Amino acid sequence: MKEIDTLYPKQKNLLLMKEQQYQIHDYCSVVQTNTAQTLGVYGADFYQGQAAVTVNDYGEGSAYYLGGRTDQAFWKTSIKK
Repeated sequence: MKEIDTLYPKQKNLLLMKEQQYQIHDYCSVVQTNTAQTLGVYGADFYQGQAAVTVNDYGEGSAYYLGGRTDQAFWKTSIKK
């Protein structure tokens, strides 16, 4: 992780993933992807277009990283490659 941006209570950002748009609140972390695949990106501010959701395969498993706190709509959809 390169940086964390804490958002004020009324601030929001966007997560763009699978042709959907979700709200992010509380914080946004900026990550550098080396071997991970980017599944979703931020939609606003200085980190617009940077990785917000990543997956990295390891052995027979996968590790997911979610860079911000999302709304319920995001959790109602499954994360599949």
